[in-house]
Amino acid sequence: MRCVICHRGFNSRSNLRSHMRIHTLDKPFVCRFCNRRFSQSSTLRNHVRLHTGERPYKCHVCQSAYSQLAGLRAHQKSARHKPASPGVADAAPQASPPPPPPPQMTAMAHQMPLVRHIPTVVL
Repeated sequence: MRCVICHRGFNSRSNLRSHMRIHTLDKPFVCRFCNRRFSQSSTLRNHVRLHTGERPYKCHVCQSAYSQLAGLRAHQKSARHKPASPGVADAAPQASPPPPPPPQMTAMAHQMPLVRHIPTVVL
């Protein structure tokens, strides 16, 4: 299945339908705290964490916590973890990050020009 606007291919109708929101600017997912709107439910889920303070991504070395996976990954690249006590091996244990986000979370909205009129597509 291909997008009639940009011709990008998709392996399911739901992925194509979700992608079409980029072109139509449809944002059906609304934050219950601030009424900000999002085109993807996963983006709303990440946004709500700013309001709730939820930090599900934790460093297994120092227990620092982050609301988004990107924050944890940046921390893991820059943080220098020292041994907890003298006599402990110099190499800190490696943190095992949570699984990567699903492919539909990759941002593509800024790559496509705004389209004024979109043909009706039956999905």
